[in-house]
Amino acid sequence: MVPRSLLQARSGWKRINFDLHSALGFWSLAVLLVWAVSAIYFGFPEAFLAVIDYFEPPELAGNGRRQGDVSSPGLRACISAATGGLRVRITYVIIGLIPPAIFITGAICGGTASCAGGRPR
Repeated sequence: MVPRSLLQARSGWKRINFDLHSALGFWSLAVLLVWAVSAIYFGFPEAFLAVIDYFEPPELAGNGRRQGDVSSPGLRACISAATGGLRVRITYVIIGLIPPAIFITGAICGGTASCAGGRPR
């Protein structure tokens, strides 16, 4: 049995489209989540730091450094492609093309199980 995350080339185009849609959605979820959180931090730093203050108040920090303070510069580096060179920029272009690819494959399926070869709803 072939794992669901792999494309089955011998199937029809509807099945290949559904498998591509499923694989892209599953394997890109963590990357897109980190990218989205870092974009929120970059766009709204005051609101993001207010959320960190709510969950981890500064007066409760034992050593003066909170986990949110440690991870905030890392989030800024995630969203800035200028720090990594050409490879990072190419990677960001590929990551940026994933949501439209998921949208297009989902639109082709029409949001029904019939795309995967099941019976229509």
